[in-house]
Amino acid sequence: MVKKNSELLLIGVIVVGILAVVFMSRGGSTVVIQDNPVKFSSTRKHPFDVFSDPYAPPERENPYLFGRDSSYQQVGILDKMGSMLPLFGRPSINSSNRWEYYTMKDGLKLPISMGGKPCNSDTGCGEMLSGNGDGVDVLGIGAMKSFIYDTKQLRR
Repeated sequence: MVKKNSELLLIGVIVVGILAVVFMSRGGSTVVIQDNPVKFSSTRKHPFDVFSDPYAPPERENPYLFGRDSSYQQVGILDKMGSMLPLFGRPSINSSNRWEYYTMKDGLKLPISMGGKPCNSDTGCGEMLSGNGDGVDVLGIGAMKSFIYDTKQLRR
């Protein structure tokens, strides 16, 4: 009887071993990931760039034909004795020569004022120039100097 139990135990261990080998060989298949990059057919990089598109007419498109971009973009930096902050702005909807501005420090948006007038309101402020001698006041920081990037127009 002892011999029969040991034979059954040996057969059981062999069966379990064979099943384990079969399952491990089937479950260990490798996953193949194919990288299919998206290819763009257009050579035109920017809607107003007529030089990179050989089929574009030689005249410039009107950048304000579709309206102004209402999103804020980084237009420059603010500096105060080596401490720099990004300057974000967008053209004011109400006026063609006024802008709405703000800056950020540690992920917190800070309002800006010029000449005692807030620049984050609907009316905005006059357009900032590089090295603004009037000074730009940032809430909680004080007067800073503005340096505006040299761009012809905002990007869409």
